[in-house]
Amino acid sequence: MTSFIRKVFMILIGFLAGTASWAVIELLFYFGESIKYHILWNSLAGASIGLFFGLFFGSAEGIILSDFKRSLRGAVSGSLMGLAAGALVVLLAQGFLSYYFILVNLLSIIFYGIVLQELLSVYFLDYFLAVLRE
Repeated sequence: MTSFIRKVFMILIGFLAGTASWAVIELLFYFGESIKYHILWNSLAGASIGLFFGLFFGSAEGIILSDFKRSLRGAVSGSLMGLAAGALVVLLAQGFLSYYFILVNLLSIIFYGIVLQELLSVYFLDYFLAVLRE
């Protein structure tokens, strides 16, 4: 397999992985109201995206080399690693964004002299209302 064909194949694998994970995310959107915790929904979304990308890209090397065992091994290990990494990365990103949100508000309080309690209560109330509206 030439280098150009390999690149085209990897592009197709990425497109198929994105399409498969998109279908699962649509199902999560549909049943999202039955999931009570937003952080759980985020973890499921990250895990499903990681699962499909790991599955497709893990099996790609075996498909390119026409080796079924390598493809199967890559698919299993890639899907397991993608499942765990997808859920973990989404949780870490959510924690970072929450920390960043609080840090920016605290810095604005220091620089502009706004009362801490009022600012945090208004911003957190708006944030939680926006989460509930989703």
